[in-house]
Amino acid sequence: MESNEKSIIESFIHDFKGELRDLKLNLEKDNNVEGSILFQIEMMNEMLLAVEEYYFFYHMELKKKSVNLPLLVKSCFQKVKERNQNRTVEFNIILNNFKKSNESDLIGDDDSIKKALSLLIENAWKFTKDVPNATITFGEEDIKGEHFFYLYNNGPNLPHEVNIFDLFYGKRSGHERAGLGIGLPLAKLIFEKHGGRLWAKNNDEGGVTFYFKF
Repeated sequence: MESNEKSIIESFIHDFKGELRDLKLNLEKDNNVEGSILFQIEMMNEMLLAVEEYYFFYHMELKKKSVNLPLLVKSCFQKVKERNQNRTVEFNIILNNFKKSNESDLIGDDDSIKKALSLLIENAWKFTKDVPNATITFGEEDIKGEHFFYLYNNGPNLPHEVNIFDLFYGKRSGHERAGLGIGLPLAKLIFEKHGGRLWAKNNDEGGVTFYFKF
């Protein structure tokens, strides 16, 4: 993207956020304004913030180095757990082949990979909320000659295994815990920027597995 075009988009996002903020402040002065209108304005602002974050990661320059994946995963899970201390979730890491072979060969941008892992774990945490004995497992699997890492959770199956990676799919889906739908598209973007992939599969026995490589 040309620098001038990039500057125009950044300016638009910044100015639009300012206009929404001013509109909300003016409406809040009117006690007759319905709460639903203020809520819609807040949702628009959240969508702009999401686009801004997606845009940032889309254009960020990756600083690749050796990645300690097990350590990153543990750190991400711990941070999610600290924000939700009222729940107990069993968390497992199964990386037998990885530890023996390619641990030192895994290269990526620490900050962005950590962001993607956090988004996947937060998604798993959210959708196992009503599941007895909630479980999240991080592991690895060879599929058709390709080596993937995966994050499994024993929550409900996905209604759509592909559309969940569309920007703002969560808002359109109507699911009460879906949110806006920025996390999974952003995680997918990050892995693809590394030359990898992210995809999801419903398990026949229940639960969902997110496969990724970078």
